[in-house]
Amino acid sequence: MKQLYLSLILLFGFSFYALASNQPISFDHSTENIVLANHIVYFEDKDHSLTPGNIHTIQNTQWQSLPEGRANFGFSSSAYWFRFAVQNETPVDIPAYLHVNYSQLDNIQLFHSIPGSPSHSVTLKKLVETGDRFNFAQRPIEFPTFVLPLELSAGQPQEYFVKVSSEGSLQVPLQLWEQESFLLQANNSLFLYGCFLSAL
Repeated sequence: MKQLYLSLILLFGFSFYALASNQPISFDHSTENIVLANHIVYFEDKDHSLTPGNIHTIQNTQWQSLPEGRANFGFSSSAYWFRFAVQNETPVDIPAYLHVNYSQLDNIQLFHSIPGSPSHSVTLKKLVETGDRFNFAQRPIEFPTFVLPLELSAGQPQEYFVKVSSEGSLQVPLQLWEQESFLLQANNSLFLYGCFLSAL
């Protein structure tokens, strides 16, 4: 009986990870932003051996939910891969931004997965590479933290992978924004910051 109970727990856990890594986030024109902490799974690549070419070798059961719902791993020499899926519920493409709201990350890479056949492998296409070791002018969007542009194709789920490594504290707060909503929020924030500086 004890073995049966343990087996059920393991089965439920594996099913949960598979669901978490494949269940797409719903996104439409009414969506301003989504905090991704409860919608992503991660894999710790301790020896930096995982590449876009062999990402398909990682099984669903090896992807984990974020501990306490936070992507905060302290000081780590590992590379961390994050995975999430988005479903654009509208008949038109939606321009969006992935905001990594932490400025001290050395290297960030954003990939879009392209399903393969007939082996059902996954091919990753790099969309953006940035980080604090790149010149500020090289950023896709000039902003104090990291803003990665992507486009959500109409009416179909899409899967994204983010690879992050850093010699400093590794925090990866991820938020998906509709483009106009982010620009409006950013302008308001910069305006308030300017007012604060003027008051000083």
